[in-house]
Amino acid sequence: MKSMRLAGIVLFLATAASGGEFAVFAAGTRLHIDRHEVVDGATVRLYSGAGFTELNSAQVRGFEEDGVVPAGPVGPEPAPAPAANAAQDASNRISQARLSVAVDMN
Repeated sequence: MKSMRLAGIVLFLATAASGGEFAVFAAGTRLHIDRHEVVDGATVRLYSGAGFTELNSAQVRGFEEDGVVPAGPVGPEPAPAPAANAAQDASNRISQARLSVAVDMN
């Protein structure tokens, strides 16, 4: 029975994570599943692909959302604002630098 449970868990881990949720076990480990179902108070089913594994509910601490957010469309980068007058900008920077170090240009 334990080997069957272990095989089921290994199968779940081998499945690609796409959508669904995570089962959080009492030991703190997480397992990606498609969905879960509580059969009765003592048993929970963890579904993955076309199959499922039944576990004692005490072995599962809880469930977490997958958290995978699909990427939205990427738009074009905004163009940088053009300099009004590159020569004037350079002149202003030189003047500011000259004033900050008190250099006499005469």
